[in-house]
Amino acid sequence: MGFMDRFKKVRAKADDLAEEHGDKIKDGIDKAARAAEKRAGPKHADKIRKGAQKAKGAVDDAAKPDQAETPAEPGDPAVSGGNGTAGNRGA
Repeated sequence: MGFMDRFKKVRAKADDLAEEHGDKIKDGIDKAARAAEKRAGPKHADKIRKGAQKAKGAVDDAAKPDQAETPAEPGDPAVSGGNGTAGNRGA
């Protein structure tokens, strides 16, 4: 069994768990975000909230097993490094 086969198996298990326990996972994300905000203070609260929202969105996406994965768009921050301009760093 190759790496990709094992990865697909683990991914399927994670998707199943997200579907079954999504609410508990999202509650844990909220709890971690509150703890991080308390520790970091108001300076980083907005970034912590945005990260928590993205994490909860990922849980929701994983819990939808019948939707095929779509490739990332060129302007997607995951592809372009976060600034929406793929390959245009420092220019």
